[in-house]
Amino acid sequence: MTAVMVDANSDFAKKHKIEHLPSKHWCVKGECTHYNGGAAHEDITNFVLKSSKAIDTIKCEGLSKTVMSKNHKFDQIKAVYFGDRQNALFNTFEHALGRPRRDMQFLETDASCATEHKLSSPSIALYRNFDTSPIEWKGEGTDGVATLTEWLNKFSMPHFFELTMEYAEAIFHHEQNAVYYITDDAAQRSSKVSNFA
Repeated sequence: MTAVMVDANSDFAKKHKIEHLPSKHWCVKGECTHYNGGAAHEDITNFVLKSSKAIDTIKCEGLSKTVMSKNHKFDQIKAVYFGDRQNALFNTFEHALGRPRRDMQFLETDASCATEHKLSSPSIALYRNFDTSPIEWKGEGTDGVATLTEWLNKFSMPHFFELTMEYAEAIFHHEQNAVYYITDDAAQRSSKVSNFA
């Protein structure tokens, strides 16, 4: 982000039709789009991501290879929209960009791909390398984007795992609720783990 002093850059203001201040614009390769959304970090992030076309379109064959790979790392969570872009659920999906606490890749594919993945259409699926995957969201809840964001946050963390640095940020920084069992005895840890699971 950068600030432009329009008094000293009147040509810039004229070119981009800046008529009132403050004014926010997203510019890529000389093409600017006026931003009149909210000032919250997630609102601006969502606008930038949507403007940057951050949802990748992927064919069904490519999706299967991408999400079914056993080589996924923890930070390679994928949220996938199945269906037509001209749908209220896609609008919700698009407006959720940048809002989840965890980094995740947003993908979209056509409705016909849902059957191969044992999902319905339209729907949103979350692919992860832990617990059951994929899990499906069909728009349940009352507050569209907020409900989807809450769902993505809830299911982007495993329910039971050994704490490592890759999980620490998601738990401590975002104040996630967690129960901790701390020991340096591997045999005791193994016994307790099987009891918890």
